[in-house]
Amino acid sequence: MTSAILFPGQGAQALGMGLDVAAGESAARAVFDEAAEVLGRDLRDVIGGDDAGALDRTDVCQSAILVTSLAILAAAEARGLLDPKGVSAAAGLSLGEYTALTWAGALELSDAVRLVAVRGRAMQQASEERPSGMLSLVGATPEAAAALCDASRGDGVLVVANLLAHGPRARCATTASARACGSRWPAPSTRPAWPRRRPPSARRSPRLRSRRRACRWS
Repeated sequence: MTSAILFPGQGAQALGMGLDVAAGESAARAVFDEAAEVLGRDLRDVIGGDDAGALDRTDVCQSAILVTSLAILAAAEARGLLDPKGVSAAAGLSLGEYTALTWAGALELSDAVRLVAVRGRAMQQASEERPSGMLSLVGATPEAAAALCDASRGDGVLVVANLLAHGPRARCATTASARACGSRWPAPSTRPAWPRRRPPSARRSPRLRSRRRACRWS
């Protein structure tokens, strides 16, 4: 029987994640150790701390999720719990695409760590240039979401960023213009849903255009 692995994206971070695995399995520790050498800091320090806000930063959590995911799979392989030959596909949600490419061998771990660090810093900087966030519209068709953004945008940035799943779900990457949507829901079946964690994030929005140069890496 074959299987597929789906890697998580930003928002999956949690204090303490992966530390028990790294403590008990040398293969997992090796992943954290290599990442620490590349980054010049040990992600286990912030993961093992008590400041969830520090971990939630885009320029921290993206690297932390990448490294933790790969460390856990390294441990699973080392213990014979996962046979890569039995995996027919690897995919990921946003950031998770980089993890999937690394686990599949398309990226070296050191390169992936550098690339995701650059990506996370650029996104964090873009978000700090102007307050921004993300808002899910539950029950809105893509057309209705686009119309709602057009009606509520004002002089800010308010766009449909991506479709979260098959069916009537759309997400808007926004600035504070998203707040103007509150009085414009087209029907009772459509409602806003702010993510439980809302670190500043302009990902998937025009706000990232200002950071294109920062993302150039060789």
